[in-house]
Amino acid sequence: AIQSIEAYGEAELYDEVYATAPTFNIEPNKLLADAVKGRKPGKALDVAMGQGRNSVYLASQGWSVTGFDVSEIGLRKARQLASSRSVKMTTMLASDEDFQFGEAQWDLIAMIYVIEKRSVHRVRRALKPGGLVVIEAGHKSASGAPFEYESKELLRIFEGFRILRYEEPMSV
Repeated sequence: AIQSIEAYGEAELYDEVYATAPTFNIEPNKLLADAVKGRKPGKALDVAMGQGRNSVYLASQGWSVTGFDVSEIGLRKARQLASSRSVKMTTMLASDEDFQFGEAQWDLIAMIYVIEKRSVHRVRRALKPGGLVVIEAGHKSASGAPFEYESKELLRIFEGFRILRYEEPMSV
């Protein structure tokens, strides 16, 4: 019951955020765009996709994209953006706990400022061999929020993976 309440509370929060015009960057995430440049498109998962800026970008690059989020308003805006750009993608209303990541299913998993840490642990099994995980997240020193990462925490989580790029900038 507590987990459902948390997901519901997150959905309410993001429905409210997405109901108005965005006050944040609506262009695709630069790290993600750089990471897929020149890479053969395959099946991509966008975790907590929000309004779909990254999913739509990936679909426009030939990826078969599935994205999920707890916000129905965010998903509706993502579908509208995809339609306006004439790209297709699959959207699902789901929390990170309810979504079935599968096993060895995705060529690419994008986690861009996901406001929870549970999903990152599910990526290990969900990624196909040779697949790519792109994560951009806050550092714990920025605000101390529970969803931000400690120094080298992601390196520990992905021990055994080949790390192509890892940075911990403390200022922008």
